[in-house]
Amino acid sequence: MSLVGKKIVLFVDDPCDFTSPDGTNLIEARVVEFAQKGGAGRLVAEANHEVVVPDVRARGARLIMQPRHYGAKLSDLDKGKNVIVAVSIVPSGKPGGRARYALIGAVYIKGRESEEYSGFE
Repeated sequence: MSLVGKKIVLFVDDPCDFTSPDGTNLIEARVVEFAQKGGAGRLVAEANHEVVVPDVRARGARLIMQPRHYGAKLSDLDKGKNVIVAVSIVPSGKPGGRARYALIGAVYIKGRESEEYSGFE
């Protein structure tokens, strides 16, 4: 299984007033790296635009996602499941810049939203 190259959608829950060019509470991106680490995994995606979260001074297009809940696995995305993630943003223009934790949301592969998903836990 390889998530690399797949288009994903992040439905942002926190901050609740998040907006982007993709829509209210939405970020569309493409997976550029996936690592199965300790069972949970880590996903790196490149957004279609710069993501800005003013409250935490985070700005960038590269997103690093890790499961927020114990037992959740990013590999479940390939099974059509949504995964609740914590998202850090890598600063634009700073290749070695430190990522800043900025968002919480549900990620899914574009076009494969889970019908069983009923919101955030």
